Amino acid sequence: MIKEHENRSFSVRQGNFFSPRFNITAGVPQGSDLAPDLYNIYTADIPQTPNTLLATFADDTALLSTSDDISIAAHNLQHHTSLIEAWCKNWLIKINESKSTQKYLLCAIRRYIKIHNSINLVVQKTAWSEMQKAGDEERQMALENGEVDVDGIPMCTVIADGQWSKRSYKSKYNALSGTATIIGKRTRKVLFVGIRNRYCVVCQRASNRNEKASEHECFLNWSKASTAMEADGVVEGFSRSIEMHSLKYNKLIGRFYLNCLLPELVDPLYGKRLLISDIRDPDDILEKQQERFKIVALKKIKKN
Repeated sequence: MIKEHENRSFSVRQGNFFSPRFNITAGVPQGSDLAPDLYNIYTADIPQTPNTLLATFADDTALLSTSDDISIAAHNLQHHTSLIEAWCKNWLIKINESKSTQKYLLCAIRRYIKIHNSINLVVQKTAWSEMQKAGDEERQMALENGEVDVDGIPMCTVIADGQWSKRSYKSKYNALSGTATIIGKRTRKVLFVGIRNRYCVVCQRASNRNEKASEHECFLNWSKASTAMEADGVVEGFSRSIEMHSLKYNKLIGRFYLNCLLPELVDPLYGKRLLISDIRDPDDILEKQQERFKIVALKKIKKN
């Protein structure tokens, strides 16, 4: 599989003229099924620091730093930037300097909280409205296909997965926030998002100053391990399915903490425990999982 992506080359076309071919000595192929996985493997060890937040989406990367002192925030950003610069040089990754900028957002804490809460309210209303629409579609499809439980409540298959605020590759499972998302299989639309936060900027600021936090809307709702965020969020989504959508999630597609999740899905909500036989992985997920195993195995063979 890896050999298929070796000995790659490129040329430039202008009209009917082609440039000579040049070898591609770094990077991953674009447009292939393996491209996202290969890119994630290629960038898995991108540097992180305790004083900054690394946010990535595809090949876009952002660094965030907050502090009461702008010089400290700038120093933390520069330190992290220098680490990434050295890492990129080592792995032959070229940074587009024309698209790289550093911005300072200066705002009094009270104004910041006011703006934050205002944006949060709009996001919540929009998300809730879209999830309601998705639930209506899934319920209608279930009724049309006769997928109804003995108590008359429609049932549907869902896909579930979790996300965290920072990358974790078999180590440093210490994200400060995480989400669990449940998606309707037929509509491919989001039915539920459960958010877990171990951090509140207002509470933390007050704690740093040994003061009592001022009255505010606190988003801190989790004190357990980061690894448990996903399972707990999915359990919440299942327990609220009837309340939110008048639906039962009777089939689950996903790979996560089954032992943590299954004991929670019991009477009286669904009338029975969700069995392991009810949880299944579609062929495409299994195939991609096998592909990942092959890549890891081939890398280890090449090292030895």
